[in-house]
Amino acid sequence: MRRYVWCAAVVLALSGAVLGAQKVTTPDALDKAMKAAGKASGAARTAVTSGDVAAAKTQLVTLRQAIKDSENLWAEKKKADGVKAVADTLARIDEAEKALSAATPDKDAASAALRGMATACGSCHMVYRATSEEGGFVLKPGTL
Repeated sequence: MRRYVWCAAVVLALSGAVLGAQKVTTPDALDKAMKAAGKASGAARTAVTSGDVAAAKTQLVTLRQAIKDSENLWAEKKKADGVKAVADTLARIDEAEKALSAATPDKDAASAALRGMATACGSCHMVYRATSEEGGFVLKPGTL
């Protein structure tokens, strides 16, 4: 029964990601995708730390889709550093998924991959992200 519930959750997450997939073409859409990525990233790290492999994998699916969706904007705006940050981030997500999909899931390797992912994300954030007066994150004016 537990396996059935886990499989159903994965299928639901994957179908939601596919149906919800939408290429980012505006700064507002980028903001939405990055907020989704941030939530999924935090939830994935928490799940890995607690040993909840199924939840971590589900969050990685959501995270991958949000990052992948943002790739379009960087390519469209000819921002090679943004495209590279997306590629680096996706590679670290791949590493985390691989570590969690091993016969014996490797929490330490997954955690290390997620730390690497945070570094990849940060390389883009340093160039393109600013803090608003309200304390939230926004796209730096004039960077696109």
